[in-house]
Amino acid sequence: MLPKDSLVEDLVIVPPTRTQHALGGDCVVPKIDGLKFKVNGLKSKVDGFRSKVNRLKSKVNGLRSKVNGLKSKIDGLRSKVHGLRSQVNGLRSKVNGLRSKVNQLKSKVNRLKSKVDGLRSMVNGLKCKVHGLKCKVNGLKFKVNGL
Repeated sequence: MLPKDSLVEDLVIVPPTRTQHALGGDCVVPKIDGLKFKVNGLKSKVDGFRSKVNRLKSKVNGLRSKVNGLKSKIDGLRSKVHGLRSQVNGLRSKVNGLRSKVNQLKSKVNRLKSKVDGLRSMVNGLKCKVHGLKCKVNGLKFKVNGL
């Protein structure tokens, strides 16, 4: 059962009673006027909804263009990420090559250090011999001068 004030109930025209008919039979006109008022109210509501729908369509189109712009930015960023990954892989291989060279150089440096240490001990031994020879030379000079 529909509520009393529903539009459907208003659309159902009840024939006038004998009393109403005797009074002039104009009881249908006020109902029609009431219906016209309601129809006009509904038309303005529909127009309001159409206006809202058009505004929403405009907003949706704006959002759609923003989304498309963001999609293209995302694609560009993905491309950049791919390029950067490629660069990172290239740099990793270079780093691995450099590590190998660094290890080789460390080995050479350690060999050179051990050679330097050996040369230092030899130099220290030679210094002692030079000192001993200087002492002999001075002793010989003293003997030569004493003659």
